[in-house]
Amino acid sequence: MATSNQECRCDESGIMILPLILSLVIASILTGIVVSKVGYYTPFLLAGAVFMATGAGLMTTFKVDTNHAKWIGYHLSMVSAKAPSRS
Repeated sequence: MATSNQECRCDESGIMILPLILSLVIASILTGIVVSKVGYYTPFLLAGAVFMATGAGLMTTFKVDTNHAKWIGYHLSMVSAKAPSRS
């Protein structure tokens, strides 16, 4: 998120990062539940690497005027990659 380029106030910046934080928490909990039921975590780490590369590539397309739906979607892609490594 390029909040400094969008000239957001501090409270707006905090609100803009909430989707990332909340989805990271939820995805980490769900991944932990699935890993404990399945018994192994390697497939989740491999899938996470793919999602991380995809999300990072998508984030390089950000512009100053990128709309909210686009950067929230890209952050969700990154969260799906980060969550398995946090479980």
